[in-house]
Amino acid sequence: MKIRLLALTTTSLVLALAIAGNGHAVGVSKAETKCAAKVAGGAAKLAQTVVKETSKCRDADISGKSVGSCPAAKGTAKIAKAVAKLESFAAKSCGSKCLHDPEVNCLADSHCPPLTSAQGKCNDGGTSSFDIGNIGYDGWACRAILGRDVNSTDDIAACVASTVREAGDNFVAAVYGSTNNASNLPKTAARCLSKAGKMANKLMGAVAKGVTKCRIGIMKGKVTGDPGECATADAKVANKIGKMEQKLRSTLAKSCTASTLVALDICGQGLGAVTTTDDAGDCLTAAAKEVADGQATPLLRTYSNRSVIDGAFASEAVCGDGVINQLRSVHLRVGEECDGDDDDACPGQCLPPGDMFECTCGDIPRFRAFKYAEKGDSDAGWDGMPHNQEAVGMAGYVLDMSNCDCTEFDGATCVGESIDQVCDLQGQQLPVCSHTPGANETCDATGNANGQDEHADCWVCDSFNSNAGENCTNESDCQAQCHDSSWNPTGATCSTQADCPAGQVCRGQCDRSQTCLVITEGAPLPVVSSSTAACTYNAFRTNVTGTLDIVTGEFDIYYEQRTVAHLADSTTIPCPVCGGFCDGGSKRGPINLDGEICLGTCSVSGDDCRLDTDCSEGEYCTDDSDDCPGG
Repeated sequence: MKIRLLALTTTSLVLALAIAGNGHAVGVSKAETKCAAKVAGGAAKLAQTVVKETSKCRDADISGKSVGSCPAAKGTAKIAKAVAKLESFAAKSCGSKCLHDPEVNCLADSHCPPLTSAQGKCNDGGTSSFDIGNIGYDGWACRAILGRDVNSTDDIAACVASTVREAGDNFVAAVYGSTNNASNLPKTAARCLSKAGKMANKLMGAVAKGVTKCRIGIMKGKVTGDPGECATADAKVANKIGKMEQKLRSTLAKSCTASTLVALDICGQGLGAVTTTDDAGDCLTAAAKEVADGQATPLLRTYSNRSVIDGAFASEAVCGDGVINQLRSVHLRVGEECDGDDDDACPGQCLPPGDMFECTCGDIPRFRAFKYAEKGDSDAGWDGMPHNQEAVGMAGYVLDMSNCDCTEFDGATCVGESIDQVCDLQGQQLPVCSHTPGANETCDATGNANGQDEHADCWVCDSFNSNAGENCTNESDCQAQCHDSSWNPTGATCSTQADCPAGQVCRGQCDRSQTCLVITEGAPLPVVSSSTAACTYNAFRTNVTGTLDIVTGEFDIYYEQRTVAHLADSTTIPCPVCGGFCDGGSKRGPINLDGEICLGTCSVSGDDCRLDTDCSEGEYCTDDSDDCPGG
């Protein structure tokens, strides 16, 4: 049983002062937007084709024709044609050429041959930079489907097609339920079902196409808003969906009666469970919208865990998608230990989405501590405003409890028997590199040991190198290899593309996408003293350890922190507030208090930049920002 214990901490710490900058967000290029638009359009068309052809086969089966498996041969051929068109869209619209080796196709910088001491770029010049990571097709969903990384445009199409076809099959199953040839339907009921299915498919297509158009508009910067709310917040899209829904309900009213509906298994709710056209309209509308663009947590959806839009735009990993795919991060202090039936760590004990400890094991006791602003303070000095400054409200941490027992709890107090009432407490707050989330040494210890935990401490040679995983400062620290057309290393090392024979590509770079996971305690704290404004936050330098007496409530907590402080431009808003992001195009990124986009600096020249392509050849855009220090 998960133990939720709340504790008040008033620990006073002497904190080291440090100044640090924060990074900028990478925008979506025109090439990436074009790829997403074409692939999503092909996905919507494929979904409708799957539903249409499978429904035709189901109708024929119900009418007494011998059809074998569904979809029939002709339908299968049409679906294959739609898949081929999706592959063609991906091949023509996705990817780029390597800037320094234009004969090499690429989906990301890592696919290109390295330069002497800098990354080769997936950019054939101008504004056509391409990084598959910016549009999500290299994420967990595609890796799970393919069983490997996404390496080609065919891989993109295969991943999207798999998800979309599954969503289409789920929609047909929702419409027809268990109804088949053995149901002996009267012609009126069969006609009702057929017409309802056709119109519901049109509604599903309207949702998928409308949401796709809205989301691409957001990518291009022509539409503002949340992509997850396109179906309702975009007036034009919502209007078209509403009209199509009305047509579905009108079709049901004209083609179906109570006597025909009771013979059907509409929406898989059971034979005769849906008895009115209004109820049929409600469930078919819900099914169409969920299959097209479901927004609920996947495991909590009724008709399909994955939607057409999930496949078309490569949905992100979430608790509730049935796969352990979220590692520990600055936002997920523990990460996912389990997810639904993916629960080998604790069979049957995985806490569900929405729980305070969602997607973690319910049989591991945990202690969650909070600080209350009016009862805690920080002694970051001897006198003045910083001394006895209130703590950030609800700041805290999560700890595992071990080596203790209790037969019964009343809230946070042990009221049953306890052989050992003192628990050991252990947290995971140490700043570690993203590729080693369970490490026991800091980012700084992994990297250059200069006393600061930085992203550069975590850079490693990527998987294409023969020394993959070793720390690097640039490509000269890595050993690239020649790879054949199937992406297999041939055993030959290389420094440039010229070192590899025809038909092979030199691959292997310094992976700068790895980050240092610095865990903060609570939100930033705004401080104004003598007209000087500062924004500070506390970052853990060690794991939190201690003991807790589960009978008396007494506890001891030990940890070290660093206060990171930034001078502020405004005494009214010393710290950034939630939001402040531009939507779409290359302007997507954090803004400062004056509404200006935060710019980084080129690695060599120091010029302002937002993207790597803003810098000279061989440079990259760093996280350093004078516009928005600390983000």
